Amino acid sequence: MFVHFLSDLVFLPCHSMKMLHKLNCNDEFSYIMPVNPLRLLLVYNKAHGNLMAYPWMFAHDGYFEVDVLAPEGHLIECSQWIQNRISYTNEDDLMSTLLSALSSGRYDWMHCIDESSRDIILRHCDDPILLPYLPWPASSPLSRNCSNKVELYQWCRDAGLPVPASFEVNDLDRLKQCAAEIGYPCMLKGAQGSRGATVFFLEDESQCELILKDHKGIQSWLVQEFLTGLAGTTSMVCGHGEAYATCSSYKNVMLNGGLGTSVVKQFVRSEELERLAFLVAKATQYHGATGFDWMMNANGQVCIIDPHFGRGPSSMMVSHIGGVRIDQALYAVLTKGSVLPVQPMSAAYVWIFPQCLHLLLEGLIEAWRVACPLRRDVTIFWFGRREWRLFLKQSAALLGGRARVLLGRFKRSIRFSRNRLSDCDSVI
Repeated sequence: MFVHFLSDLVFLPCHSMKMLHKLNCNDEFSYIMPVNPLRLLLVYNKAHGNLMAYPWMFAHDGYFEVDVLAPEGHLIECSQWIQNRISYTNEDDLMSTLLSALSSGRYDWMHCIDESSRDIILRHCDDPILLPYLPWPASSPLSRNCSNKVELYQWCRDAGLPVPASFEVNDLDRLKQCAAEIGYPCMLKGAQGSRGATVFFLEDESQCELILKDHKGIQSWLVQEFLTGLAGTTSMVCGHGEAYATCSSYKNVMLNGGLGTSVVKQFVRSEELERLAFLVAKATQYHGATGFDWMMNANGQVCIIDPHFGRGPSSMMVSHIGGVRIDQALYAVLTKGSVLPVQPMSAAYVWIFPQCLHLLLEGLIEAWRVACPLRRDVTIFWFGRREWRLFLKQSAALLGGRARVLLGRFKRSIRFSRNRLSDCDSVI
């Protein structure tokens, strides 16, 4: 087993790009470091998990000097790859703090880490300070509709991007009608939400009322065709209407019964996925790092099931294992430079921390059957170089949370046993 604590091997681009200067020394790939690193601001709000590896991903090869804007006390402050830590007290304070940082003219680019920070920022997309940092043209409707799945899927259809058949629903009767039209089983998704938090698998009509009753706060839903083909994620860097770099992988094992975050991924190189990435880049005119989740339909066509426009996929930071350097590709976009060629994969499968720790704590063996870590083509991405402190704090938080859950279950079982004994005594 080869365990990834860092990775300084490989790069990625697209075939139309010119190569940068490269050196081959003793059959090992190396490259010329940038003379002038760019300044990048990463914006965090509710992000957690493997999204903590973003500062390392962008900074460890010297292409970027990374600053982070995050809530006070956020775990990301432990990262060793951050130059400056900018804190805000609450979500209302996020925008004023961000605009103050951007108005300094210090930053070459800004990247939203999670959906919540993206949504807050896009509500102010007309602010002249923000305009140079938007990931698409100022006139793009994506600034208005990418926060709402219903509107976003409609935009994708209008732009010619393949997406599953879907309907917007706002009440139980409409849900039952549309679900019957699509056919069971089907998917039900909250118009807003991420990481599988409001995604449900509908097997029959009886589940419709229960889900809507348990989630009364959600006003708008999306009923969507259920696809049975292979599922995966494509991470990409776009600029000037082109895809500079793409890295795709299958989702072999996921949390939350297959609806949550990926735990084990298998890298894949596919001409169809590359074509789809180029189509996304052209349609969105995207500028920066992003990606999308995809799935194959019954006809073998790849459909976009979850566009991550305005942010990056949670698995982007393991792209280097698949032969892709996101940091170098983004540097090339911002400097109008060239991208290095795709390199061989250093492993076919990767387990991703901290999701894999979740999986182990749950006692599941599916991941071991799919990709046993003892195999030569399997690796584990624990953390980036020099990120021991961040890794330990993440692990402690996860184990502590798990311990509290188990303690709560134990207390409830004790209480239940006492109540049963009390009932028995009363009967006697």
